[in-house]
Amino acid sequence: MPYVPTHPSPAPQKKKVWPWILAAIGAVVLLVLTLIIGIAVGKVGSSSNGETEEPVAAAPSVAPANEAPASSDEASPASRSDLQTPQMAGLTDRGTIPMVPGSSITTSTPEHGELASMMVHSIEVDPVCTGPYARPPKNGHFVVMDVSVKVAPQSTLSAAGNYYPSVSLRQGGFRAVDNDGNVTPGNDIIGNGYGCLPEEDTVPVDVNAGEKTSGKIIFDVPTAEGVIILPELLEPASDNNGWEWAYPAQ
Repeated sequence: MPYVPTHPSPAPQKKKVWPWILAAIGAVVLLVLTLIIGIAVGKVGSSSNGETEEPVAAAPSVAPANEAPASSDEASPASRSDLQTPQMAGLTDRGTIPMVPGSSITTSTPEHGELASMMVHSIEVDPVCTGPYARPPKNGHFVVMDVSVKVAPQSTLSAAGNYYPSVSLRQGGFRAVDNDGNVTPGNDIIGNGYGCLPEEDTVPVDVNAGEKTSGKIIFDVPTAEGVIILPELLEPASDNNGWEWAYPAQ
């Protein structure tokens, strides 16, 4: 048998992996560079178009409709009279506040609250007189106001600096003005009104501290149309020229 020389089989060679790793890293780097260049180009394009984003201005704060504006000047405790009624329609040419039946006028201070109030419930022109001493009107017409009045306690009035703690309902404290502006002062509008109604139907001429009352006031006026004016209810004085009620009632 002839001799056949034998040679050992060569060992298998290991595969080279690192070229593939380098290729993968290179692809990732290329992708990142592409993204960076794209973003830079986009920003340059926006700048070249001149379109800059404006900052949004903050909306101004708006106070609620029912919130009164703050005031730097506090009302003096002896210089304010408040009108608590929705019927206030501004001042007349006389500087008075026009009123309607069912409305109240008040004198008050921020520190002490309401000092006095008066409500006119109704106004009647030329009523039927039922008093035992009734006589025809001296000036032409009777005007009857049905009112109620309330005055704060003496301690409240004293703390507010009120030195005349009563509301006067004497006709002499009122005045009448007709539609032509002619004035009939309080001393003249007393006339014969005092006898038109029974005394128990009328109000006292003075309402003192801590008291309240209701009843009628009778005026003797020259015209069937006009206004009755009350210049002042109770100290402290009001910041207007008083209040007026039209007759016949409107």
